[in-house]
Formats: sequence, C-alpha cells, structure tokens
Amino acid sequence: MRKCAGISLVEMMIAITIIAVLASVAVPSYRSVTTRNRISSEIGALMGDFQYARSESVRQGLTVVVCTIADPNANPPTCGASSSWQNGWIVFSDVGGSGAYDPTKGDVLLRQQQPFAGGAVSDTVVATPSISSVSFNREGFSAVANAESFAFHDYQNTPNYSRCISLSVVGFLALATPGTAGCV
Repeated sequence: MRKCAGISLVEMMIAITIIAVLASVAVPSYRSVTTRNRISSEIGALMGDFQYARSESVRQGLTVVVCTIADPNANPPTCGASSSWQNGWIVFSDVGGSGAYDPTKGDVLLRQQQPFAGGAVSDTVVATPSISSVSFNREGFSAVANAESFAFHDYQNTPNYSRCISLSVVGFLALATPGTAGCV
C-alpha cells in the first residue's frame, strides 16, 4: 500500500473555516483601532496648533490666530467663514490686527494644516458655538466669549469614537468625551 502525502479536502475546509472565523473577529477590531488612532491624530493636530498659537502669542507679544482655510489649495491661504475645521486651518501672527491672514500687512504664516484625509467622507469637527477662528492675545488668553467646544466625529458619526476639545477663555485646553460638560 502506498501512503499519500498532503492534506485531504476535509482538512483543508476545516482550516479555511478556522481562518474565516478568526478574520471575522479581527477585522472589526482592526477597524476600531485605526479609527480611534485617526481621530486621536486629528485631535492632536488641532490641540497642538492651539497650544502652539497660545505659546507663540505670549512669546511674540502679539495676537496669534488659528482659523479655518477657505481654499486649501490657495497660495497664500486665506481664512474661511465656514466652521468646517476638517477642511484644514492655518496659524498666523496677526501683525496687521485684522483677524484675517493678510501677508501684505505683515502677517506671518506659522503653520498650515491640510484637510483631513478621505475627501467627501472624512471625519468632521463641529465647533459649538459655530466659529471659524480663535485668536490668542499677547497674554495667551483666547478671544472666545464662553468656553468653546470642538467635537470630533468619525465619518460614520459613531458615538464611541467621538471626542471633544474644550477651549476656555483663559486658553486652557481639555479633552472630553460626549456626554460630559461642553461635549456634544
């Protein structure tokens, strides 16, 4: 009698079934990890630029503004009237005092953030109340009337992934989850 080497069809089907079960468990978990990391990165970018603007306003002794971009492809960029922070923002020294980026008046562009990846299905940032810019005076205080909240949502608006940045009048930044004070 001759011995056959290899695996049988039944053994192969069992192995494929086990792999399919493991993949069905791993893929949603992987999506969760990548979504959380993406939201965390986007929060870090805006929060970091707010902190940078605040420190630069104190260091330079003049107003520094963070505002949404009207057109990310424009050169030079301009502040937008929209509160769509996911479309990118700029940080600039407001030497001219207009609150809008104008290099002809001596304003200096410090940083520029590109729009979130994903195009029409990107994550969103909702400012409450709706604002398109935040300025920090030479003492590092923000020029917001009350505490401002920037809510980050994934492109499917899943509550588990939502996070908020809260900005106070004194320029203090805090991270919060939905349901806590100031986070919607």
